[in-house]
Amino acid sequence: AEDVLGHPVGYEDLRDALLAALDAAGIDVEPGELTAGERKGVAKVSARVGSDEAIRRVSSERFRADAPPGTRVGFGNEKGRKLCRAGVAVDYHGIVAAAMVAGDMHVSPPDLIDRVAQALVGARALDQADLRGRIAGVFEAPDVHQADATLGVTTDDLLAAVLKAVAAADTAPGGV
Repeated sequence: AEDVLGHPVGYEDLRDALLAALDAAGIDVEPGELTAGERKGVAKVSARVGSDEAIRRVSSERFRADAPPGTRVGFGNEKGRKLCRAGVAVDYHGIVAAAMVAGDMHVSPPDLIDRVAQALVGARALDQADLRGRIAGVFEAPDVHQADATLGVTTDDLLAAVLKAVAAADTAPGGV
């Protein structure tokens, strides 16, 4: 957002953007105190969004701890238009046994990044074309949306993070 505005985003910027979006959607905002129902709703959403489970839903540490026995785990980051982080657990035969994908991307549907990770399972870790095809098969589907496609993450950003993760797994004891 700072890149778009040309200055750090403050509370007023966020408030004004939210009010403009609501106005554009035809929603009238009435200034005043929150109702009891609104306060309850805000508390419920705040508790869910602020929970450790929501904040750390995708965790590199948990991924490493939960990796299948005998696999080599590696992580890679790619800073394209957005930060992408990938983790892979590669088995003795060079097959991706488990994968995770995370980052600062805003994509929908909400399970999209989990679907990308699941699509990587079973791929030959060193087969770049297969990895790309698996990512694209999910990420470039018609039901996928990004808030701003020109500033969003790409299949190639995700692939670059996965390839870095594979390389890191290759240097782990035992290699790929």
